[in-house]
Amino acid sequence: MYSLYLHIPFCLSKCWYCDFNSYPGLSALYDSYTEALATEISFWARTLRLTRYAGENSSAVLDTIYLGGGTPSLLGFRRISRLLDACRSFELKTDAEITIEANPGTVDSTLLRALKRAGVNRLSLGVQSLDDTMLSRLGRLHSAAEARRAYELARQAGFANVSVDLIYGLPEQDLQHWASTLEEVLALEPEHLSLYALTLEEGTPMEADAAAGRLNLPDQDQSADMYSLAEYVLDRTGYEHYEISNWARHGYQCRHNLTYWRNRPYLGCGAGAHSSFPGLRFHNRMIPADYIAEVRRAGRDPALPPGGATPRILATPEEVASLPWVERVDFLTEQESLAETIILGLRLREGVDLNLLAEQLQSDPTAFDDRYRDLVAAGLLWYDNGRIGLTARGRLLGNEVFIRFLPPARAPKM
Repeated sequence: MYSLYLHIPFCLSKCWYCDFNSYPGLSALYDSYTEALATEISFWARTLRLTRYAGENSSAVLDTIYLGGGTPSLLGFRRISRLLDACRSFELKTDAEITIEANPGTVDSTLLRALKRAGVNRLSLGVQSLDDTMLSRLGRLHSAAEARRAYELARQAGFANVSVDLIYGLPEQDLQHWASTLEEVLALEPEHLSLYALTLEEGTPMEADAAAGRLNLPDQDQSADMYSLAEYVLDRTGYEHYEISNWARHGYQCRHNLTYWRNRPYLGCGAGAHSSFPGLRFHNRMIPADYIAEVRRAGRDPALPPGGATPRILATPEEVASLPWVERVDFLTEQESLAETIILGLRLREGVDLNLLAEQLQSDPTAFDDRYRDLVAAGLLWYDNGRIGLTARGRLLGNEVFIRFLPPARAPKM
């Protein structure tokens, strides 16, 4: 069972805080990129069950599909339909979760209704704020009114599972403003909410403005207060805080993202997309034009994977690395795999079952005893019958917890 991520690297403009693999002004590549991505999807549908990473007696069944970006909705229905058709080269679970990200202002009633008919059953709206001034400070193109309208159109189109993204810790934002934002969003009654603290990524315009003293940003304590307020408000309005930054109504947790946090196998297709299999991580070429060229080259050469009726078995990292569109392959040691599974699992409210983890990874369940016991004593982790998880204080200081589980070779120098 797998999750499939499709990366759509196009956007209308680059938001001032964004360091994702996304590019404005490349509409001329929409058609060729769609075909290259469909080709890669079809290749993996034929090949994945033959790799040693699939596990014995495994079939290439998809539990979730997620179209992310960038702004996937920019492709329009014809191209998105082409990609969904390619995904059906896999076997899909009858209740597969199929999500598409969309920015308000890039969707209309016609597109949303067509997506719903094509099988998309979950919509993730990049609202970020319902204040026009805040949206302008982020470099967002849509208005608050367009965000509300996009949500309304999604409901009219029949979407019963809508997620809303918000950012807090914005320039000039205070606790009262954030409380008003939460109140407005909750009035819409989305099934799912993703709330992220503004992060100043290196090389972005917002990071440069902050370094030059041109931004008045809330300090860490103020941002922590905003996070705590969200926990308090959402808990009392029926949302389950199932992951550090994510809340959902009962039964509406994002199954696709749970694949990541539970460190289960997933496949990423498209420019810069990442894939994860037991002991193996790899990602594709980042630049869309380079990705398109390499997939085309593979398709023209019958000795390379997309050509021919019988795909070869990919049994080693070197064979995965030989795929023309793959840029980098990393082989993880047992210690690294164990640490990664713990760190990802700690993001979840359910925490990590150390005994089950040891059984699944065939690792020593006492390997991290000293680390988690110190963190329990510090009030950052709870421990219950072999299971560990972040406390409320630990969720505020998550990075300080996670760093304790990194293997020495990967831990940053202090």
